[in-house]
Amino acid sequence: MLAWQLVEVICDTSFLIVLVSKPVKGRDQLEINLGKLQFVVPTVVIKELNKLVSSAGVKRAKEAKLALELANEFKVVQMGGIVADDLIVDYALKHRCFAATIDDGLKNKLLRNGINVITLSNNKLIVV
Repeated sequence: MLAWQLVEVICDTSFLIVLVSKPVKGRDQLEINLGKLQFVVPTVVIKELNKLVSSAGVKRAKEAKLALELANEFKVVQMGGIVADDLIVDYALKHRCFAATIDDGLKNKLLRNGINVITLSNNKLIVV
């Protein structure tokens, strides 16, 4: 029998917005295969969401506000820097954790660095 394991997953802005804007399936299956998922949100992502709340259109601002509420339920980590994608890659490398995004550019950068990526396919969480 496998020991229970906590698996950190650092999230980007796009992933958090999708979690609150679409019905997402597959978390239970991922946790069966990987271990208990602990979602991590860098402070730079919180800043991006706050900016969307105040500057985006009505629908996008509402999604960003819901994503902020969700992020408060996750582990928030202080990170210095400006470019969220670079901070996410660095954190995932340093902590040997997964990253979650639906952004193709970030996904490719993560995969080039040997980082496992959780993303969506047909509203289902998958690992690539």
